Amino acid sequence: LGESGREQLEFHTGEAVTLRVTYRSDLPLDRPIFSFAIYREDGVYMGLASTENCGYHTGRVQGSGQMKFQWECPFTKGGPRITASNAASTGKMLLAQAHSAAGFEVLPKAGFEHGAVRLDGHWSAG
Repeated sequence: LGESGREQLEFHTGEAVTLRVTYRSDLPLDRPIFSFAIYREDGVYMGLASTENCGYHTGRVQGSGQMKFQWECPFTKGGPRITASNAASTGKMLLAQAHSAAGFEVLPKAGFEHGAVRLDGHWSAG
């Protein structure tokens, strides 16, 4: 999703991106782990964002709902693919996975044409 909250297929480097997964569980689940794995279009694994590694505790989940993860697009170009997963609270049992379930195109932004990702940080002297 783009900043407007609507589906969007093209983003610029540094633009806010919201990944959303819809779930349904007939049985109650205690603290399930939702995650998004990001892959480059050539299949190289770029990273993982999960409720667990971000310190977000889902509590008890039952019925239907959505989980969202918002971040700034670090890619300078390309078409990353997203895999969505849901695991038991131990992280040892995968409950559901949608491999390469979504993707988007990254449009080049002036000043970020070099490399695969934007290196965000702060410079200082001394």
